[in-house]
Amino acid sequence: MEVFDRDATRTYYTRPMPALESNVSAPIVVDALTLARNAATFDYQFRKQSFDRLSGLVISDQPSLDVQLQFDSHRGKPIVTGKVQGTVELICQRCMVPMQYLLNEQFVLSICSVDQQGASSEVDELELAHTTEMDEWVADATRLDVVALVEEQVILALPLVPKHEDEKVCAALRRSSLEATAIKPDPDKKDRKQEHEAEVEANDLRRPFANLRELLTK
Repeated sequence: MEVFDRDATRTYYTRPMPALESNVSAPIVVDALTLARNAATFDYQFRKQSFDRLSGLVISDQPSLDVQLQFDSHRGKPIVTGKVQGTVELICQRCMVPMQYLLNEQFVLSICSVDQQGASSEVDELELAHTTEMDEWVADATRLDVVALVEEQVILALPLVPKHEDEKVCAALRRSSLEATAIKPDPDKKDRKQEHEAEVEANDLRRPFANLRELLTK
């Protein structure tokens, strides 16, 4: 039963394994149709996986994420009920200091092909309206890219204007930043000045009559 493809070149014939951990940047492809027929649950931990589309939106494109995908089917289409939890590092737009943003995103996606996009009937919409909102995810259901799916949900969960909830935190961080970057006395410069003054004084002692001619001519 072909359900899992780790690097788009090797296929695993097994049920989804719980709490898999991604320590490399590589595609993760699953057969959503087979998983849906078996009502399978897919758990994954992303620790060192790079998400290219997050570059520029977050400080690090390797967030720490825990993902759970529950597969089911509705009128022949795979349905993915998912949850993404973890943290991403953003720049607070109030104090311009890095901050940790907690993610706790839940979603329901209907996996459909380009031909099926937007083809849900009114009956389908009425049947699902009382449960939860469901979005369409256009993809080949037999080769569902988990990384791309998770990446999209993380992007949708990011705040438009990231900032600390408490303004006092921003004020304290600004003070700390200013204190850390404040101009401090250069000890080397002070030592050099003292050395120069000592050298001048020593020269004066060695030439006690250096200014005698000038004094006599006045």
